[in-house]
Order: sequence, then structure tokens, then C-alpha cells
Amino acid sequence: DTRLAEQVEHIRKLEMELEEEKRRRMEDQKMAEIQKKITEENVNSMAESKAMMEKENLNLLTTLTSVEERLDQTDSRLALLGQAALDNSALKAALDSCGASRYLDSTYPSND
Repeated sequence: DTRLAEQVEHIRKLEMELEEEKRRRMEDQKMAEIQKKITEENVNSMAESKAMMEKENLNLLTTLTSVEERLDQTDSRLALLGQAALDNSALKAALDSCGASRYLDSTYPSND
């Protein structure tokens, strides 16, 4: 009788341990699912952030290219102005050498 009662008690104890283990596994599974969902949300958020940064980088690159093109145009204009100034100086020197600049200065006085 005592032995049977001990075996029954042992079986109940094992059943309780089994139920506890099942409960722990279900909790672990729920936690794993929650962690998986959080990880997926984080990955999606990072992907969105990356896409936004790539778009911003493309916008910045486009702007930089535009600025570089304008700088190239400005450099070209400055080169033309510099050449015109040299040509003007050469013309003035040529006019000075033949005395024509005095005639031009008296006929067309500068606003200086």
C-alpha cells in the first residue's frame, strides 16, 4: 500500500514537473516570437533608414554635381574675362604706342 502510494505520488510529481516544463516552453516560445517580431521591426526600420539616407545622398550628389557645373561655368567666364582684360591692355598699349589713345581719351573721356 505504502509503495503504491509512493509510486502514485511520484507519478503526480512527474506530471506536475511535465506541466511546468510545458508552461516554460510555451513562455519561451512566446518570448522567441516577440523577439523575432521586434528583430523584424528593427530590420525594417533600419532598411527604411538606409533607403532614406541613400536618397539623401543621391540628392546631395546631384546638388554637388550642379554646383561643380556652375563652378566650371564661372571658371570659364573668369578665363574669358581675364583674356578680355589682357586683350584690352594689349589694345591700349598699342594705341598708346601710336598716340591714338590721347585722341580717344579726349574724344571719349572715361568715367574714372
